[in-house]
Amino acid sequence: MYLALGVNLNADKELLGLWVAQTEGAKFWLQVATELKNRGVQDIFIACVDGLKGFPEAIEAVFPKTAVQLCIEHMVRYSLNFVGWKLRKAVAADCAFFDYPAEIRKVIYTTNAIESVNMGMRKVTRSRGAFPNDDALIKLYYLALRNISKKWTMPIQNWKAALNRFTIMFDERMPQH
Repeated sequence: MYLALGVNLNADKELLGLWVAQTEGAKFWLQVATELKNRGVQDIFIACVDGLKGFPEAIEAVFPKTAVQLCIEHMVRYSLNFVGWKLRKAVAADCAFFDYPAEIRKVIYTTNAIESVNMGMRKVTRSRGAFPNDDALIKLYYLALRNISKKWTMPIQNWKAALNRFTIMFDERMPQH
Protein backbone atom coordinates (compact mmCIF):
# COMPACT_ATOMS: atom_id res chain seq x y z
CA MET A 1 0.00 0.00 0.00
CA TYR A 2 1.44 3.35 -1.02
CA LEU A 3 0.31 6.87 -0.16
CA ALA A 4 1.07 10.33 -1.49
CA LEU A 5 0.47 13.28 0.81
CA GLY A 6 0.64 16.91 -0.20
CA VAL A 7 0.36 20.33 1.37
CA ASN A 8 -1.39 22.98 -0.68
CA LEU A 9 -0.76 26.74 -0.61
CA ASN A 10 -3.43 27.17 2.08
CA ALA A 11 -1.43 24.86 4.39
CA ASP A 12 -4.02 22.11 4.06
CA LYS A 13 -2.71 18.56 4.08
CA GLU A 14 -4.27 16.51 1.32
CA LEU A 15 -4.07 12.80 0.76
CA LEU A 16 -3.41 12.69 -2.97
CA GLY A 17 -3.89 8.99 -3.44
CA LEU A 18 -3.75 5.45 -2.22
CA TRP A 19 -2.25 2.73 -4.41
CA VAL A 20 -1.78 -1.00 -4.14
CA ALA A 21 1.15 -2.55 -5.96
CA GLN A 22 3.03 -5.81 -5.59
CA THR A 23 6.36 -4.08 -6.09
CA GLU A 24 7.57 -0.53 -5.75
CA GLY A 25 9.75 0.85 -8.47
CA ALA A 26 10.45 3.90 -10.58
CA LYS A 27 7.91 2.76 -13.18
CA PHE A 28 5.21 2.56 -10.51
CA TRP A 29 5.99 6.06 -9.24
CA LEU A 30 6.06 7.41 -12.79
CA GLN A 31 2.50 6.10 -13.19
CA VAL A 32 1.53 7.71 -9.88
CA ALA A 33 3.03 11.09 -10.85
CA THR A 34 1.30 10.92 -14.24
CA GLU A 35 -2.01 10.11 -12.57
CA LEU A 36 -1.62 13.04 -10.18
CA LYS A 37 -0.88 15.37 -13.09
CA ASN A 38 -3.92 14.06 -15.00
CA ARG A 39 -6.08 14.58 -11.89
CA GLY A 40 -5.12 18.24 -11.67
CA VAL A 41 -1.93 18.60 -9.63
CA GLN A 42 -0.33 21.50 -11.47
CA ASP A 43 3.04 21.76 -9.76
CA ILE A 44 5.13 20.33 -6.95
CA PHE A 45 7.70 22.67 -5.43
CA ILE A 46 9.52 20.14 -3.25
CA ALA A 47 8.99 16.38 -3.17
CA CYS A 48 10.41 14.45 -0.21
CA VAL A 49 11.02 10.86 -1.23
CA ASP A 50 12.83 7.81 0.06
CA GLY A 51 16.01 6.52 -1.53
CA LEU A 52 14.32 4.30 -4.12
CA LYS A 53 16.44 4.24 -7.26
CA GLY A 54 14.71 6.11 -10.08
CA PHE A 55 12.11 7.76 -7.83
CA PRO A 56 13.47 11.32 -8.30
CA GLU A 57 13.67 10.82 -12.08
CA ALA A 58 10.07 9.53 -12.16
CA ILE A 59 8.82 12.70 -10.46
CA GLU A 60 11.00 14.98 -12.56
CA ALA A 61 9.74 13.34 -15.78
CA VAL A 62 6.21 14.56 -15.02
CA PHE A 63 6.99 17.63 -12.90
CA PRO A 64 10.36 18.77 -14.30
CA LYS A 65 10.77 21.83 -12.06
CA THR A 66 10.28 19.88 -8.83
CA ALA A 67 13.11 19.97 -6.33
CA VAL A 68 13.39 16.36 -5.19
CA GLN A 69 14.68 16.03 -1.66
CA LEU A 70 15.78 12.63 -0.44
CA CYS A 71 14.26 12.18 2.98
CA ILE A 72 17.21 11.43 5.19
CA GLU A 73 15.59 12.74 8.33
CA HIS A 74 15.29 9.32 9.90
CA MET A 75 18.88 8.41 9.12
CA VAL A 76 20.06 11.68 10.62
CA ARG A 77 17.89 11.18 13.69
CA TYR A 78 19.32 7.71 14.13
CA SER A 79 22.86 9.00 13.62
CA LEU A 80 22.36 11.74 16.20
CA ASN A 81 21.71 9.04 18.80
CA PHE A 82 25.47 8.52 18.75
CA VAL A 83 26.28 12.20 19.28
CA GLY A 84 26.37 13.80 22.71
CA TRP A 85 23.60 16.24 23.59
CA LYS A 86 25.93 19.22 23.61
CA LEU A 87 27.12 18.53 20.06
CA ARG A 88 23.81 17.52 18.42
CA LYS A 89 22.82 20.98 17.23
CA ALA A 90 26.24 21.64 15.69
CA VAL A 91 26.38 18.23 14.01
CA ALA A 92 22.83 18.53 12.67
CA ALA A 93 23.58 22.03 11.34
CA ASP A 94 26.36 20.57 9.21
CA CYS A 95 24.10 18.00 7.55
CA ALA A 96 23.52 18.37 3.81
CA PHE A 97 19.75 18.09 4.02
CA PHE A 98 19.57 21.65 5.31
CA ASP A 99 19.54 22.99 1.75
CA TYR A 100 16.49 25.16 2.43
CA PRO A 101 15.99 28.26 4.56
CA ALA A 102 14.90 27.66 8.16
CA GLU A 103 11.27 28.63 7.45
CA ILE A 104 10.91 25.91 4.80
CA ARG A 105 12.96 23.35 6.74
CA LYS A 106 10.58 23.66 9.68
CA VAL A 107 7.64 22.82 7.44
CA ILE A 108 9.32 20.01 5.49
CA TYR A 109 11.21 18.29 8.26
CA THR A 110 9.05 18.75 11.34
CA THR A 111 5.50 18.07 10.19
CA ASN A 112 6.04 14.31 9.95
CA ALA A 113 2.59 14.10 8.39
CA ILE A 114 3.26 10.95 6.40
CA GLU A 115 4.76 9.24 9.47
CA SER A 116 1.64 10.09 11.44
CA VAL A 117 -0.55 8.67 8.67
CA ASN A 118 1.54 5.51 8.49
CA MET A 119 1.30 5.04 12.25
CA GLY A 120 -2.49 5.37 12.05
CA MET A 121 -2.60 2.83 9.23
CA ARG A 122 -0.51 0.36 11.22
CA LYS A 123 -2.95 0.69 14.11
CA VAL A 124 -5.93 -0.37 12.01
CA THR A 125 -4.16 -3.33 10.42
CA ARG A 126 -2.25 -4.56 13.48
CA SER A 127 -5.11 -6.60 14.96
CA ARG A 128 -6.15 -8.11 11.64
CA GLY A 129 -4.54 -11.15 10.15
CA ALA A 130 -4.77 -11.47 6.40
CA PHE A 131 -7.11 -9.74 4.00
CA PRO A 132 -9.17 -11.78 1.53
CA ASN A 133 -8.20 -9.44 -1.33
CA ASP A 134 -6.76 -6.03 -2.15
CA ASP A 135 -10.23 -4.45 -2.20
CA ALA A 136 -10.78 -5.37 1.46
CA LEU A 137 -7.50 -3.68 2.39
CA ILE A 138 -8.27 -0.60 0.30
CA LYS A 139 -11.70 -0.23 1.91
CA LEU A 140 -10.24 -0.49 5.40
CA TYR A 141 -7.50 2.01 4.55
CA TYR A 142 -9.99 4.38 2.93
CA LEU A 143 -12.16 4.45 6.05
CA ALA A 144 -9.12 4.83 8.30
CA LEU A 145 -7.76 7.67 6.16
CA ARG A 146 -11.10 9.46 6.35
CA ASN A 147 -10.87 9.36 10.13
CA ILE A 148 -7.20 10.34 10.19
CA SER A 149 -7.73 13.31 7.86
CA LYS A 150 -10.53 14.65 10.09
CA LYS A 151 -7.82 15.35 12.66
CA TRP A 152 -5.97 17.63 10.23
CA THR A 153 -7.64 20.74 11.60
CA MET A 154 -4.60 22.51 13.01
CA PRO A 155 -2.71 24.73 10.60
CA ILE A 156 0.88 23.85 9.88
CA GLN A 157 3.10 25.77 12.29
CA ASN A 158 5.04 28.66 10.82
CA TRP A 159 3.17 28.33 7.52
CA LYS A 160 3.06 32.08 6.84
CA ALA A 161 6.85 32.38 7.06
CA ALA A 162 7.28 29.25 4.91
CA LEU A 163 4.81 30.54 2.31
CA ASN A 164 6.73 33.82 2.12
CA ARG A 165 9.93 31.86 1.46
CA PHE A 166 8.20 29.65 -1.12
CA THR A 167 7.04 32.85 -2.85
CA ILE A 168 10.60 34.14 -2.97
CA MET A 169 12.10 30.84 -4.12
CA PHE A 170 9.36 29.83 -6.56
CA ASP A 171 8.02 33.23 -7.57
CA GLU A 172 7.54 32.45 -11.28
CA ARG A 173 5.63 29.27 -10.41
CA MET A 174 3.46 30.70 -7.64
CA PRO A 175 -0.22 30.86 -8.71
CA GLN A 176 -1.66 34.35 -8.86
CA HIS A 177 -4.94 34.81 -7.00
